[in-house]
Amino acid sequence: MALPEFLACHSHFSWDEFVECIQEASPHEPVLVTGGAMGADTAAVKAQLAHNRMSLIMGASGVEVNEWNSFSQTGRVRLLRMSLGELEDKFADCLAETCQELKRHQTSNPYTRKLLLRNMAIANVVEQLFAFVEELQLDAFDSSTNNLGVPGGTAYACQRFAIRHRGDAIPLYLFENKSGCWYQPVDTEWRKIAEYGETPPVPKGVFGVVGTRQFSPSMSKALEALMDVQE
Repeated sequence: MALPEFLACHSHFSWDEFVECIQEASPHEPVLVTGGAMGADTAAVKAQLAHNRMSLIMGASGVEVNEWNSFSQTGRVRLLRMSLGELEDKFADCLAETCQELKRHQTSNPYTRKLLLRNMAIANVVEQLFAFVEELQLDAFDSSTNNLGVPGGTAYACQRFAIRHRGDAIPLYLFENKSGCWYQPVDTEWRKIAEYGETPPVPKGVFGVVGTRQFSPSMSKALEALMDVQE
């Protein structure tokens, strides 16, 4: 079943069904995959919708999301949910590995655990990841453990994505509000993208957006500029 037909008739789905269908998405229409929180998630979906491009909100059963009912009526935004059981089956090991690299304890709170497992799912399906944080401690990158040092809850998706893409340059692009700059992890450090004469690459294929709920005007401007160059 092709992606549009799949989205038209599914609100709950299996991971294998989702991966099979999302891989059929047209390379001429970048598909956004994000979570259901306010802030970066909402802003990204609105930016995609402004260009009439597809957004998939990856949720977990029992986790409430915001603002999506009106968006879904456009036919270009769909909220898709996985059961906690399947999230655990598919991503419990991913979460454990990610927590180990972050040096954080795994939570036993069911609601928080659903959110973190959802982040593992997002990080495991996207080809590029764009993240938004208030401040990045550049010296927090721990090369001995590969901990990127990303602050807050955004760290989980970023760290999981980095685990999938070990190499010279990870296709992870982080916007820091404090400096107004984009960064990318290269080798064992964060590098300011502008310093080597490049801009963040054009989002393509299946890409993800994660980040803070406190989305600033500077972040909105950076996100809109990012989406505009997809045309």
